[in-house]
Amino acid sequence: MDERHWWVAAKIQQTFKVGKTFQPEVFESYLSQEKILDQLDKFFEVDSPKYLFVYRNRKATENSDITSSLVLSTETLSSLAESIAEKDLIFLYFLRKNTDNVIAESSICKEILCGEIKGNPLKIFSLKMSEIFLPFFKNSKNWSNCCEDRQKTLLQNIEKCSEVLTESGKHLPIMVILNIFSFIYLYMACLHKCNHQVCFLIAFRKMSIFK
Repeated sequence: MDERHWWVAAKIQQTFKVGKTFQPEVFESYLSQEKILDQLDKFFEVDSPKYLFVYRNRKATENSDITSSLVLSTETLSSLAESIAEKDLIFLYFLRKNTDNVIAESSICKEILCGEIKGNPLKIFSLKMSEIFLPFFKNSKNWSNCCEDRQKTLLQNIEKCSEVLTESGKHLPIMVILNIFSFIYLYMACLHKCNHQVCFLIAFRKMSIFK
């Protein structure tokens, strides 16, 4: 294990309260397992998966067996639909900006976006759409070469996206919602090309961690 592994380990330790929930020695032994190290090594390499997810059910907090309650995965979020549907999930994610190079020990903080979700991921993302993305673009004054019609179209699409997420979350299975957002992303990617729109699409992928 090198500094990259320990950086990830520190984030996991902070989120899942290692030392209170698990003994540090047990946690270190868990991370040293060949399967876990292979997942981490693969995530650091060229052309790797762009995301690494670590999650466990909040109800398992008192469970001392870390190997059965803490999960590391580089699968797409849609592949983890059953797991993320749990409302009591504690969810830690690591996202790579690009996979064109091996992540160096000295640049891991710049290369990887890390965050956590404590609750229902769909509900939280819906709030981000309505409370962060939409106000940001509505108040933005520098639209570069983006014409007024494209600005209006982008704002309308963000509003529609937020509405679809909110309404779908009430009635549809999570797998269906993930497929809806795959379509929305492809549609918007084809429709918009100005700088602000590209920034939104990048942020949309990173914040939603949907594929």
